[in-house]
Amino acid sequence: MPELSCKVITGNAAERQEMIQNEEDRDIWITSYDLLKRDIACYENIRFANQVIDEAQYIKNHGTQAAKSVRLIQSGFRMALTGTPMENRLSELWSIFDFLMPGFLYGYQGFREKFEEAIMNDRDEEVSASSRYDTSIYPSPTEKGCAHGASGQD
Repeated sequence: MPELSCKVITGNAAERQEMIQNEEDRDIWITSYDLLKRDIACYENIRFANQVIDEAQYIKNHGTQAAKSVRLIQSGFRMALTGTPMENRLSELWSIFDFLMPGFLYGYQGFREKFEEAIMNDRDEEVSASSRYDTSIYPSPTEKGCAHGASGQD
């Protein structure tokens, strides 16, 4: 099993900037939402293979600096971990999905019009009817397992 080296981005602004500029020296980088917000310009030209965020509830409000900052990081794969379920609004779910798969649930205004307003106003049938053939949400009939359910069993 290969060993991965790790660095924690901490210290004052100059120390953190130096750590970020020496991007080839570690496999895994760890920082906080607060420091990421402060240092986001330093990450501008860096592309990561993977980006994993813990405590994803910190990005549930898509307008916050934390949410905007994690979205600006360039990465090939994204994962969001959270133990806190959606608490108040469907927009919280949209915000986490927009980090994971930008555009999958439309822009926020599209999501709000197509899903959130109908669900919040107890018009769930509108969501079901308008989304029935939306291939971004439901698999196409040609995708494996679709005709037999998610398990692919007869």
